[in-house]
Amino acid sequence: STSDSRCVWFSLDAVNTFINAVQSLAAAKCGILNGGLGIRIYFGEYPAAGSELWGTPELPQDLQQYAGMHTLLMVPTYNNGAVNVDFDPNFVNPNGTPKPMAQVCMPGGVINPAPLTMQNHGSLVPPPFDNVAAVGATFMDVVDNM
Repeated sequence: STSDSRCVWFSLDAVNTFINAVQSLAAAKCGILNGGLGIRIYFGEYPAAGSELWGTPELPQDLQQYAGMHTLLMVPTYNNGAVNVDFDPNFVNPNGTPKPMAQVCMPGGVINPAPLTMQNHGSLVPPPFDNVAAVGATFMDVVDNM
């Protein structure tokens, strides 16, 4: 059986590309940003194997090997002067302010109308097995037993 993930690994190139894309898109498309940009990292879980969401554009069949496993999502944020707001720099109100992510995502998780800038393409790392050389996920096993 497959063990659930203990961590998610992103290459520095992927993280830098994501950050650069958020900064570039925000500068080009968002005429009004009151505060600084950031990234919020969400803990997520892929749908169960039997979910009707598999096979949709958002969850192609080749990802079904991750059914029920945990993952991380990196979502751009901007500060509106009071709080950090999740947003996608591709979706902007007519006055140049970014639309909050809650207005971009439709009920049921369907994306409206195009793919989002958020990042969810890291490598899932399951807990190490006894016959596998120690990896960073071993650290979590030590912490869990403290």
